[in-house]
Amino acid sequence: MFLAISLLGCKSKKNLSESEISSKKSPEWVSQRPISSSYYVGIGVASILKNPTDYASIAKNNALNDLASEIEVKINSNSVLYNLEQNSKYREDYLSTTRLKSELQLESFEAVDSWQNKENYYIYYRLLKSDYEAMMARKRAEAANKAASFINNAYSAKANQDYSLALNNFMQALLVVKDFAGDALEVSINDKTDYFGSLLNNEVSTLLSDIEVTIAEDVLKFDFVNKEEPAGFFVTSGLGKMLKGIPLEIKQTNTFSQKLQTQSNNIGFVSLSVADLKISKPSGNLELKVLMEEMLAENLRKDVLVKSYLKNFKSLNQTIGYQVDYPSLFIETSENNYGKLMGTSYFKSALQQSASEMGFPVSSNKNAAEVWVKIDIDTQEGSVNFDLFTAFLNGKATFYKANTENILYTYPINKQKGVGLNYQAAGINAYEKGTEKIKLEVLKGFVDSMN
Repeated sequence: MFLAISLLGCKSKKNLSESEISSKKSPEWVSQRPISSSYYVGIGVASILKNPTDYASIAKNNALNDLASEIEVKINSNSVLYNLEQNSKYREDYLSTTRLKSELQLESFEAVDSWQNKENYYIYYRLLKSDYEAMMARKRAEAANKAASFINNAYSAKANQDYSLALNNFMQALLVVKDFAGDALEVSINDKTDYFGSLLNNEVSTLLSDIEVTIAEDVLKFDFVNKEEPAGFFVTSGLGKMLKGIPLEIKQTNTFSQKLQTQSNNIGFVSLSVADLKISKPSGNLELKVLMEEMLAENLRKDVLVKSYLKNFKSLNQTIGYQVDYPSLFIETSENNYGKLMGTSYFKSALQQSASEMGFPVSSNKNAAEVWVKIDIDTQEGSVNFDLFTAFLNGKATFYKANTENILYTYPINKQKGVGLNYQAAGINAYEKGTEKIKLEVLKGFVDSMN
């Protein structure tokens, strides 16, 4: 009996509490938003029914968001954001979220009141406008001082010809003012005050446009055989100073060849070879492009503001000519038909023609040539079917570095089939068919192997 009464008492008490809540008149600020010239106002509401455990925290967040939305966001003409592309997605994101996120860390806001009924929980925040402006002025000054420090570091790096480090410091300066990217932020450098946005734009533009490529001759010349002596060029400043650590993308113009990514070494030199570029033509052009984002540390490279910002700038995009110094060839053949030397040099003529078409000089003086090509070839008898004789051509073409036994490349010739009314004719037919393969494949195979 006592237990039943106790439970009834609890239930009765609960009902009374709900009744009291529902009968309490809502304050005026719930139904009519307060307007103040001195305060920013934020009203938050959350459903108790839908969020029975965390409705209070949800309402508080909503109130802060609402308070922040009262703070007008503008993009000043002297700001960093103003100079971004007008259709930049970052501009839109900044206006809608970036400043909001910053303002959610508001200081000095106060809870004025709260109220709830059975369905909803309400809370009322406000922030004194003068307090907010003082806080923002302090944070702007702190950001400006940090930015100035990074800019000074960038100047030092540039003076030491480390343009990558300089760009990293400029972008670090950009990040420390990220929350004020739409403001006319002023920085003091060497006792001179300037708007951060215009200062940064000028410095980054000057830095990137100052990167040049210098080659020793009119065209870049590659030695096809002596790869220990690669071709290359210097990455320099406008004043001719060597720039280290500049990342580049290089590819052959009007080809489907792979793009090579490399960078200048400690003395500003970029070393290249035919193999690096997989060059397939004796002459042509190379497209050189500075990879701005690759100059940056990974955290900067991934930052949305940095990526949007750098789209406004152009860097080196240059075309230079190249020439491959293909080695001179001395070609000798031993072309046999069933062990007997033939009077016609089918393969020698075919290889000479192919060399001429591809840009390889052919020398008749063995001692003057850079590469020796030796072709040893012979036929063997096959079967006889319906009075037709079959022959097979076998051998190889071997490329040697001149005056050495150093084999550069070997092309096997295996079982090239020929057919004739007798074995002699079948052997000749095998040679005739083989010459087409020699023209198309042997020198191409040599070039590919060297690559």
